[in-house]
Amino acid sequence: IRGVVNKQDHQTAPKLLREALRNRLPDKQERFFRKLLSRKDEVNYGARSTTLDEARRLMDELDEFAAWAEGVL
Repeated sequence: IRGVVNKQDHQTAPKLLREALRNRLPDKQERFFRKLLSRKDEVNYGARSTTLDEARRLMDELDEFAAWAEGVL
């Protein structure tokens, strides 16, 4: 939307998304995006097991986020 690529710490990505979308970014989607990025840290830099139910919940939330993002773009 802004033609900007986030090449810095990925934790700055939600701020960039907020700046680009302003009020078109629902708080719920911003919270999920932050949650997803924090999980990315755990996967990339740590070791944490999770339950199948938690993984399924995350996948459902990810599907909802993807549908929202496709609608915006």
